[in-house]
Amino acid sequence: MMSNLKCIVIDDDLLIQEMLMNYINQTNGLELISVFINPVDLIDSGLIENADVLFLDIQTPVMNGLEFLESTKINAQLVLMTSNKEYAFDGFENDATDFLLKPITLQRFDLAISKIKANFSNNTQRKNYIFIKSNKEFIKLRLDDILYISAASEYINIYTANGRHMIYSNMKGFLNRLDSNFVQIHRSHIVSLNKIEKVSRHHVEINGVKLNVSKSHAQELFDILGLG
Repeated sequence: MMSNLKCIVIDDDLLIQEMLMNYINQTNGLELISVFINPVDLIDSGLIENADVLFLDIQTPVMNGLEFLESTKINAQLVLMTSNKEYAFDGFENDATDFLLKPITLQRFDLAISKIKANFSNNTQRKNYIFIKSNKEFIKLRLDDILYISAASEYINIYTANGRHMIYSNMKGFLNRLDSNFVQIHRSHIVSLNKIEKVSRHHVEINGVKLNVSKSHAQELFDILGLG
């Protein structure tokens, strides 16, 4: 039997806070552990690692929801909330389980919870794919197909066995979207551990391409690979 899913709410609107608290408290299988008005307070609380589900308002003071997601790695399932439907695309880009448009009805809330519970019951809290934005469309990209990622000014290049995708993103923000199989080896390179063919403290080789390893990342890489 699945234990209660621990929920955290981040929203500066007191009416939305109260509404979500009521929804969570009356839903079987959910447990509310805290409510915050902005992501900075959540970070300072140290509770982020305790959450199974994070209800995150995109437009929050001090640090908005999207800035938070770019700067912080979360393991909880993400439900983005906003009163502006134009932000729906950000749900795809941040691999949110669901996107709720305010005002949020109980019926729509229940649908989001059904998706969340299905993910947990199927042991798929972290998806094996992401969506990337290209020419106003979203392309589904399997994580297993990614070889490595390299920085290119304000863009990044995602290299796969079948080609390359260039998207607007920073390295830290994109790394947060990936699973634990991906590690940063240099300020300009993120690699899939499964795709490494050769490794030294100075470079790795993937698909015949040599990528530099910085001094600051070399020991972490060797520890992860069990090379001492």
